[in-house]
Amino acid sequence: MRSIGYTEINKKPSTRGVTRTRASTALGLAIPVVPLILFLPTAGFVFLAAGIAALAGWEWLALDHDRTGWVGRLAYSLVIFLLVFGVWLIESLWPFVMVCALGLWCVLLGRIVIGAGRGLNPSFTAGYGLGIAVIVPGPVALTIIHGTVSSGPLLVLVFCIIVWSGDIFAYFIGRAWGTRKLALAISPGKTLEGTLGGVAGAVVAGMLCYGLWHTSGALAVFSSETWLVMVISVSVVSVVGDLAESVVKRNAGQKDSGSLLPGHGGVLDRVDGLLSSAPILGVWLIALGVF
Repeated sequence: MRSIGYTEINKKPSTRGVTRTRASTALGLAIPVVPLILFLPTAGFVFLAAGIAALAGWEWLALDHDRTGWVGRLAYSLVIFLLVFGVWLIESLWPFVMVCALGLWCVLLGRIVIGAGRGLNPSFTAGYGLGIAVIVPGPVALTIIHGTVSSGPLLVLVFCIIVWSGDIFAYFIGRAWGTRKLALAISPGKTLEGTLGGVAGAVVAGMLCYGLWHTSGALAVFSSETWLVMVISVSVVSVVGDLAESVVKRNAGQKDSGSLLPGHGGVLDRVDGLLSSAPILGVWLIALGVF
């Protein structure tokens, strides 16, 4: 039965092996990443963020029908690496980049919603300009937050916990109770129940973090109501980022952006939600006068 934005489906077969692999990879990533976020100086954190962005850029261009080969992908990755550094160093660009990123994700959301409602896959594909617009603002936003606001590393970690929790809840709730596809033509694996469960999980994690650290640094500028709205907006935009990458992958005829992370696919598959939603947190902090 087709409806606007979702379709009823049958239950999927057991995927316990995949789940174990995903969990092992996620744990293996979290063990080093959490202390790196908390204890790296910002000069080191920007290298980490730019390096991850460069890997995402490599995979992004590989989705562009692999027209450029490894030399082109290497050059593109280097450009993205340098752009993250460059924008971070030019403080006057920060609000412009954050607001433009917000506008981009609003446009992509509109195209995705319209496409899903019509049972169609939107027509945008991987390309040089779109890749830069999608990949660069997120690492820049996280680096700015890490080094500029009070308790910045903690806020970056809390942001990651919110997005990661949304991913985890969406996956398990979708596997257990997902019966209606969210956008069949775009991402056959996503269900409406899983998506709503992911947003709920992000809210639970976000409010728990707020309860623990609401007096710490930049978290203190949020009232509980404002924080709740921020968490919901971040969670929703992270889903948009995931769907946008799914559009690009389907138009390229690929299931995953890469194979570097067992059970997850590529780096871009793992960080797409972070890339899309980090600028939203940046816009919130700008609106609240934090920077």
